[in-house]
Amino acid sequence: MPAPESLHYGRLDAAGRFAEADPHQLHRQVESTVERGCRDAAPEEFFPADGTRFSREALLEERDRIDTLCRSCPVREECLAAALLRGEIYGGWGGLTQPDYQVVQRLWRQRKSDRAA
Repeated sequence: MPAPESLHYGRLDAAGRFAEADPHQLHRQVESTVERGCRDAAPEEFFPADGTRFSREALLEERDRIDTLCRSCPVREECLAAALLRGEIYGGWGGLTQPDYQVVQRLWRQRKSDRAA
């Protein structure tokens, strides 16, 4: 799993604005947004084949591909926050590749644990 980078912390902070939100309400908001880039994309675009490993070069290419789909999405942060709040463990969410989402998810759980302590 990649080490956290500024990308991960930035996305974590953006999703954190919704930390107290209802994840199902956020999901409905995302789903009802017509302008989202993933609306017409196949689910496979965000869910790599089981066991897929990303080399550094492949991860950078995947980041570019996902960024092209999600860059202008008006509910990108809501999508990421809803996935984190629901505890999604697989797939790319909120403009993140699957490996990047897993890093952000780990940071999200750590932050949540730190707040509870």
